[in-house]
Amino acid sequence: LRDQDVARLLLDLYENRRQEALNAMCVFIQATVRRFLARIRAGAWFEVKYQRNRDRNVAVLRIQCCGRAYNALRRKLMMQIEKERIAALRNKAACRIQAFFRGMHGQYSALMKKQELERLQRLRNRKALDCQRAYRGFRGREIAEGLRFTRMRE
Repeated sequence: LRDQDVARLLLDLYENRRQEALNAMCVFIQATVRRFLARIRAGAWFEVKYQRNRDRNVAVLRIQCCGRAYNALRRKLMMQIEKERIAALRNKAACRIQAFFRGMHGQYSALMKKQELERLQRLRNRKALDCQRAYRGFRGREIAEGLRFTRMRE
């Protein structure tokens, strides 16, 4: 082989090696860029997933809040209805008791004789007089005590 041929072969070899090195660097750069883009995509995907989960959680909380508000309102209405029903039952029971008492009192009063009614009236008057007598005596004693106290001071 001649020197020119060897030189050309060496140049071709160097050119091939340079081309292989360039190809290897291109592959390395492409891999690095793809890795970087994949990380960005993965981060973006993580952000999307995180946002979806957060949105789901917010939606769940809102649904639960609405459900609790509905249940509370329903319980309040049920309690109001129950309260009104109990008040109506109490009113009806009171009316029945009063009607029964008035009926029995009317029957009892009709059965009483006139003399018995007069006796009860006299007894009532006597009790009133006793109360008045006790009060007037108490009041008189207080006045007398006050007068004695003022005389002693003088």
